[in-house]
Amino acid sequence: MTIKAGIIGFGKMGALHAKGYGNANAEIVGIMDEHAPENTYKIFSSMHEFLQAVDVVSICTPSNTHKAIALKCIAMGKPVLVEKPLAMNTSECEEIIAFATQKNVKISVGHIERYNAGFKALCDNLHMIGNIKSVEAVRTNSSSNRILDVDVLADLSVHDLDLIRTVCVGGTTLENIAIKDKKINSQLNLIDSVNVSFELNNISVNLNTCRVADIAQRCLSVLGDKGTLVADLASRKTTLNGVEIAVEPLDQIDAQLQAWISSVESNTDPVVSMQDGLFAVSASDAIRNAC
Repeated sequence: MTIKAGIIGFGKMGALHAKGYGNANAEIVGIMDEHAPENTYKIFSSMHEFLQAVDVVSICTPSNTHKAIALKCIAMGKPVLVEKPLAMNTSECEEIIAFATQKNVKISVGHIERYNAGFKALCDNLHMIGNIKSVEAVRTNSSSNRILDVDVLADLSVHDLDLIRTVCVGGTTLENIAIKDKKINSQLNLIDSVNVSFELNNISVNLNTCRVADIAQRCLSVLGDKGTLVADLASRKTTLNGVEIAVEPLDQIDAQLQAWISSVESNTDPVVSMQDGLFAVSASDAIRNAC
């Protein structure tokens, strides 16, 4: 039976999810977005009718709407893929998780960088560098007016916090948080840039995130006692001790939606769990509180 998918929010990410669902052989039966272009997919005006028509849902709306929409989907028993972040803060994430657990509803979070070909190559070669000693993540973007409802931690840092935890093989709490530098947007009263160090699972980490930079970068470096791996997440190239290694091409959106549909069809755990989503948000909250 073909999975019937629905998308709530049809901006940039919603359109990408539609592409991914199509390539995952799911049927897109409709969307919830009054501003969506006509003659693309059926546009629902009633959330109840929309949820009755679908088997799975992607939530691609602004972050501050994630909790309310997710709870409605869970109440109807619909598996949900929520674009990152899972919710605005730790308590909202915990509310979603508690309700999903009660209703036995599958939830995943759209941490798309898990499916980055460069990151996959890095993970596949972690055994080559021995015991991990430290991790450094750099993510910088030029100024944009697209995301104005959350700070840089919820907008960008959550990507790397999820990758860092994956590399560090667990851990739930950031230890010894030290803010090295930060920039506050005085008009929005939101953090636009933060450089922070901490420890996770007894591994030293440095995280540098900025959304008002001159140069765009997305890089993850992992130092072990036997070598170093560096993944350029923008070019999807990875090096081991300075030598470029083979990277299998991978479309991130297609891989994410295929994995999501597979987990629903086989009733297995999603690649990115709701607990993973909780960690990224709670770690962001901890850094924000330290600022």
